Amino acid sequence: MTSIRPWLVIATACTLLACDDATSETPIDEAVGGASATSSTGGGPTSAGGSSNSGGGAGGGPGGAPDPLDSRGVYFYGHSLVDWGQPNTQVGTAMCDVAAAQGHACCADGQWPQGLAPSTFPFFTYPPEPGQGHVPGCGQDWGGSFAQSGVDAVVVTEANFIQGSGPDDSIAAASAFLATLRSADPDLPVYLYEHWPELEGGTTFESWKAGGQESFHDWFVALQDGMNAGGSGPPVRLVPVGPLLVGLLDEDGALADLTQADLFADTAPHGTPTTYFLAGLVHYMALYRRAPATDAAAIAALPGYLHTAVSERYPRVVAELWADLGAVLDDDGESRVW
Repeated sequence: MTSIRPWLVIATACTLLACDDATSETPIDEAVGGASATSSTGGGPTSAGGSSNSGGGAGGGPGGAPDPLDSRGVYFYGHSLVDWGQPNTQVGTAMCDVAAAQGHACCADGQWPQGLAPSTFPFFTYPPEPGQGHVPGCGQDWGGSFAQSGVDAVVVTEANFIQGSGPDDSIAAASAFLATLRSADPDLPVYLYEHWPELEGGTTFESWKAGGQESFHDWFVALQDGMNAGGSGPPVRLVPVGPLLVGLLDEDGALADLTQADLFADTAPHGTPTTYFLAGLVHYMALYRRAPATDAAAIAALPGYLHTAVSERYPRVVAELWADLGAVLDDDGESRVW
């Protein structure tokens, strides 16, 4: 892999996970040591030393993940890189599609902010209200806490376009919002969705892949650390979709031949349905702490809107994402994801 991902310690994911055949039907659960089993299996070669404070069972899953979960109700505080409002452009729906194919319960809902600058967080509201319309949606009682609405995890994200300046304003706003969430739900698991940077301002797709994400990732890491610096409850975990997407597009990656038009509809950049599916797939892995099966039945269950490269190379896509996710570590070698 190239130097775009210096924080990743895995350079030969498919060698380690036996996925060199792009059409392999070997379940990724078997390749990574039983990721979908509910029993603890111990860390694999990319063990990230999962935290016991990540919103559920303590370490023992493959790739350093804590024990996997069978069900999630997720509320997204996000913008158009969570839900663009176009067909098949909802991260939560894609996540639930992956979960349903594994036989796992899933629901999702969320809201858009009513403003973006200087931070998205002051525009989010609590108590929660449904608005994004992910399918299937969570409970009916939106007048109280998340627990009353069938939600057991919250995903938050920051606006795009503001990562060119320091994260201090976002840290202050996000920390205040986190305190609001935790005042009603002290043990609420919260995840920070690191999406992907814009393609505007003369940025080419090649330069976007080759180096445009490194400072973007550092910015989100600083935001995560800032939110955790003085907060109570379980630490905020990171869902690093953007860097993992770049990994798939690396010259040695599973989707190296995909173009800008295959993944983005504009330079904001709003994704194509394929991109939102990949974001949902990463969310499934992070929140359920599992790598989905990639056998023939799993491939047959993939949505028809996907780019053929994803469906044809699905075992390799999953293997690379799972390995890279397990290698997102802090300075102490602990997982930022789990």
